[in-house]
Amino acid sequence: MRITLGYLAVPVLLAIALAVYGFVARSADIESLFIMVFGGALFYGAPHLVWAFVHFAFKPTTVVVHSGYAGATLALALISSMWLLPADPSGLPLQWMAYWPLAFASILVCAGIGAVIARLRRS
Repeated sequence: MRITLGYLAVPVLLAIALAVYGFVARSADIESLFIMVFGGALFYGAPHLVWAFVHFAFKPTTVVVHSGYAGATLALALISSMWLLPADPSGLPLQWMAYWPLAFASILVCAGIGAVIARLRRS
C-alpha cells in the first residue's frame, strides 16, 4: 500500500505545483485553483490509478509493480518536461492527448520488462 501511495503522490504533487504556478503567474482565483488541483490530480494520476487497480487485482511480483509505476511516472515526466521546458502558448493539446496513450504503453513495456527480469531471477 505504501508503494502505491508513494507513486500516487507524484502526479498529485505535480498537479499542486502546476496549480500554484497558474494561481501565481496567471492570477487565477481560488475556485480555479481547486479545479486545477483536483482536475490535474485526476488527469495526471489516472494511469497510476489504473496500474494500482492492476496491482491489487492481479498481485504481480514487486519488480513488476515497481516497473509499472515507473512506466507511468516516466510518461508523466516526459509529458511534463515537454510542457515545462519549451514554453508553448498553445496549451499543449498534443501533449494532453498523448499523455494517457504514452503512459499506458510505457506501463506495458516497463511491466513487461519487469516480468522478464523477475522470471530470469527465478530461473
